[in-house]
Amino acid sequence: MGEELQGLGEGITPRGKALILIAAIFYGIAVVAPQTSARSLLVLGSFLLVLLYISKILFDLELKAAYNLRVERRLEKPLVEGRATRVELSLTNNSLTPLLFVEIMDPYPPLFRLVGLSNKGVVSVPGRGKATLTYKVKPVVGKHILPPVKMIIRDPAGLFAREIEVGERQEIRVQPGFEELKRRRILVIPTLSPGGALLAGKRGIGTQFLDLREYVPGDEYRRIEWKSSARLRRLMVKEYEQETSLEIMLVLDSSPTMAYGIIGSTKLEYSLRALASIAAYLLSRGDMVGLTIAKTHGARVLKPGRGKPQYARIMHLVSSVEWPHSSTAPPDLAEALVKAAATMRRGRSLYIIFSDLEKPEESVVRISGILEKLRSLRNEVVVIAPYTPLFEVKGLSGVGEALYRIYAARSVEERARISKEMLKKRVVLVNVGPEDIVEATLMRVEAVRRMMG
Repeated sequence: MGEELQGLGEGITPRGKALILIAAIFYGIAVVAPQTSARSLLVLGSFLLVLLYISKILFDLELKAAYNLRVERRLEKPLVEGRATRVELSLTNNSLTPLLFVEIMDPYPPLFRLVGLSNKGVVSVPGRGKATLTYKVKPVVGKHILPPVKMIIRDPAGLFAREIEVGERQEIRVQPGFEELKRRRILVIPTLSPGGALLAGKRGIGTQFLDLREYVPGDEYRRIEWKSSARLRRLMVKEYEQETSLEIMLVLDSSPTMAYGIIGSTKLEYSLRALASIAAYLLSRGDMVGLTIAKTHGARVLKPGRGKPQYARIMHLVSSVEWPHSSTAPPDLAEALVKAAATMRRGRSLYIIFSDLEKPEESVVRISGILEKLRSLRNEVVVIAPYTPLFEVKGLSGVGEALYRIYAARSVEERARISKEMLKKRVVLVNVGPEDIVEATLMRVEAVRRMMG
């Protein structure tokens, strides 16, 4: 990163200005002083100006070396929300000019929290050498930008100084917390489907024994029931119930209202964790799962797929969610639903939409119209609506909690109106809080599986 260096006054510090003033005073006194004293004052004034000039040359050399530093950040992978992550910043000086006592500050994303050591420091970078700075942050799920590194360069005498930025902006992606997802999966899922995958009641390849029948050519030998065959004196094979697999499209609304609240406990973060948890569960059962994220500028759509590669693609998309701001325009959820439907087979699919539906009435009507169209094509539709009062009351207690519940009760009427609108379209709307968003979603999925089976 080269930059044109300017005149003597560029970056001069108060100390440098004081030195110029002192040199000027020496010259002024020399004009009226006796000849013997004048010579000494002129020498002193000239010495100060030479010192200033030499300091400027050294400062320019350091500044040029600083702009050409190679900046590298190393972060522990994978980045997972809530887990302290070590950041190592390295500065490599490829020039012969040493950088002495450089003040550096490595900015981290505003939603992150510093939890160990410091992202600021004073380092020396020798010529053809390297310096490092290490600290720890606690990241937040989604896509974030690490800004360039800020540095203050000074000459050895401290007569010149300048703040610069070095390095490039770096994009990082943070996944939802795995520990919580694993815990939820252990505690919740077995209670929903103790027998594993739901059975369709049809003969086919599965894991649940259904009946015995006589062997016919082409049957797999591993399905022969030898005890029964010996007893009946003819080969008998086991038949199993066929498992029902679903094609599911998960849809996330990343509107600014989803990001309101305390970082770590917002509706958006809980929805992202639920998406990751549910996707892992469904894919482990052999379902086809896709993901659509409604963003301010269009939508990101991942068509349904199976297996671990699909889960990796889903996690990559989940970790790329950008945090919305109150000033940004809300995404067009209706348009995102249309794009999602274009990747699905016609009918017999399940759409699960995560949205608080805190939108203008005309937007809700348009969304419900799209959902009604999906229902008319023999699809099932479930809206999982994180209910704001249930999320915001989480951080309150005592009188504050009681007052907030009274205030939040006013929103019940509006929520009831939206539920009624969805009911007309034969769309299931489930209001959820932070504790039951995964459980409520999985119960609806299994209900649909039973119905389709």
